[in-house]
Amino acid sequence: MPANILVALGQPVAARGNISIIELILSASAAVQLVLLLLIGMSVATWGIIFLKSQTFRRAALESQDIRHEMSQEGASLADLRDMVDDFRDAPEAELIRDGFDLWTRLRTPSTADRVRMVSNAIERTSRQEVIRLERHLTLLATTGSAAPFIGLFGTVWGIMNTFAALGSSGSTSLSVVAPGIAEALVATAVGLVAAIPAVMAYNHYVQRVRIASSDMEVFASEFIDRLEQSASN
Repeated sequence: MPANILVALGQPVAARGNISIIELILSASAAVQLVLLLLIGMSVATWGIIFLKSQTFRRAALESQDIRHEMSQEGASLADLRDMVDDFRDAPEAELIRDGFDLWTRLRTPSTADRVRMVSNAIERTSRQEVIRLERHLTLLATTGSAAPFIGLFGTVWGIMNTFAALGSSGSTSLSVVAPGIAEALVATAVGLVAAIPAVMAYNHYVQRVRIASSDMEVFASEFIDRLEQSASN
């Protein structure tokens, strides 16, 4: 390795000159800038989904708590519970109550068993729809988590290719020729990781939340059907 490169590597960063991240991005090739723009867009979308999902699950938890509290009250009627959930939009249990109770009151079959079976099927369909609703936009988180590092790697490879091309055309092995291209490549890698890591963590977190919500819906649906059967027998 030439002596001038060894000397430069031994110097602190300040002695070699400060190059800001913005300057690296502005001086990068069009391909790398496109990669960085795509990654930044994916990161912004990821944080938007994280905020949206956090609000949705927070409201759903509060509404579910109110619904379960009302269900546990002795003497509370299903009609009152149905009226209460009219303004609820995020708790999956609210949709189960609306669809289940409305169907129960519309059915005119004299057989309680047939009514229970039909309402149970309707609630099961509603539960699946609610799971799909809760999973909405999670695919983008999964895509960002899996694809962003490879997109950043593409920018890295492209930056290194440009670096070696510059070395070949200039005939110089000076660190001032090598450093900008390597730094440009590392910026692409770093941005790819910055986009991917929160997306993976958020995806795993919200998938677990959806699983818990699905399990809670199954328990709630069973309790709700029991209440309907009790109301029919009274």
